[in-house]
Amino acid sequence: MESTVAEEVSGSPMAQEEAKNEATIIAGDDGNMENGKNPVLVAVVTAAEVASLISPARTVESPQEIENMKNEKKKKQKKEVQVSNTKKPFIFYLNRAKRYINEFNEVELCGLGMAIPTVVTIAEILKRNGFAIQKGIMTSTVLSTQEDRKGRQIEKAKIEIVLGKAEKFGAMNAVVTPKKAAD
Repeated sequence: MESTVAEEVSGSPMAQEEAKNEATIIAGDDGNMENGKNPVLVAVVTAAEVASLISPARTVESPQEIENMKNEKKKKQKKEVQVSNTKKPFIFYLNRAKRYINEFNEVELCGLGMAIPTVVTIAEILKRNGFAIQKGIMTSTVLSTQEDRKGRQIEKAKIEIVLGKAEKFGAMNAVVTPKKAAD
């Protein structure tokens, strides 16, 4: 019983058409495989099969595993706030830094070029109000992706300030709502 490659391929009509083309190429123009040559076996692999071989899906068994996966993701998450001079308002970065200090007990404020004064101001506000203590400061220069008129890459100053959680952070962060005086 003879069967062609196209008949053995199940799936979309496009896959069957490709299999017919492969069979024609392998068997020759006349389709005759009995020309003294050994037949070549062709396997058609679907994209789904390739994806499952590359990255098999992992099933989650229990709520504990889900919680562990969330904790692992949180640990891998960077504790970095990249401050820009133009993108967001100043308060956004200040609140983001407070949140990261609360979640991770540490935050790294980073800024390039004209954003450096903003980074320093945010760090000083957090220290002055008792939310953070300074752990370290690092300055460097980095090559920008932009080029000047002569085709050279532009160097920009960079600052990184690492702040840790202050001991009295919890008491300072509590929301205090003032009571209205009775009229």
